[in-house]
Amino acid sequence: MSIRIPHLAIEITRRCNIKCSHCLRGESENKDIPLEWIDVLLSQVKSINLLCFTGGEPTLNIPAIQYTIQKIKENCISVDRFYIATNGMNITREFVNYCLTLKSLCEYENKCSVQISNDYYHSKEGDYNDLLLKELSIYSKREYRDRAKLDNWELHKEGRSTANHPKAYKKIYSPEIQSIDDLDDVPFYINVNGHIINGCDWSYENQEKHKLCKVENLEKFYNAMKTNDDFIEQDWERMFEQDYSDRLQRQLEEKEEWQRWEYEQNKKRKPAKIEIIRTYKKEEK
Repeated sequence: MSIRIPHLAIEITRRCNIKCSHCLRGESENKDIPLEWIDVLLSQVKSINLLCFTGGEPTLNIPAIQYTIQKIKENCISVDRFYIATNGMNITREFVNYCLTLKSLCEYENKCSVQISNDYYHSKEGDYNDLLLKELSIYSKREYRDRAKLDNWELHKEGRSTANHPKAYKKIYSPEIQSIDDLDDVPFYINVNGHIINGCDWSYENQEKHKLCKVENLEKFYNAMKTNDDFIEQDWERMFEQDYSDRLQRQLEEKEEWQRWEYEQNKKRKPAKIEIIRTYKKEEK
């Protein structure tokens, strides 16, 4: 039986047309997702609540978006809504048309979203062009201009998850998750290597550590989670302990880096040292 995925993110490319210092992915790579991974993935899926195309910069691999739409139609997969974030520097008529096509396939068209992330770092890399995107009723801007907070984001280049313990790990080690419905907040992220990753906020370098399974085994893994059985494709306990250890190390490094940053900022705020030179006038005889 095909599975229902609450949140599916497809890493269609690792290419990018700008280079932002705050990017959690790390250095861009000249890789696109092979279309056969999309075939294998969607052959196991019955429905998707939220479908995301991510990267890299998604607009640099429009054929993968087109192919995904084609397979969704062929496999009669229901999609509730979709989301794409772009830096807005490669918006073409073709991209907008596929967004419109994908919107028409979704159950909740008004909940679909295409956003330009025009924060401080993106903007300083180049000017975006949203003229074509303005034709989309689902288009919006995701502005973030707090420079101080953005500077702090540079400390997270290795990638990090927004949750301390992704729920899919908890399923194996803790009774907190009692049913498959408890996994609704966990994004299943397929990367260009055909691996399903637990969550999407990881750098390319660290994705392998958070791998759940190979894409061809997604249904087996999902069903094992559903029936509370074990599906072991890796040494889970070692991975979990290593993840916890790495997280503590990252937190320590980030704290030290942040303290150094604050120290440097405080130094800049201090007034320059004024040296007072007293001169003495000789008394006239």
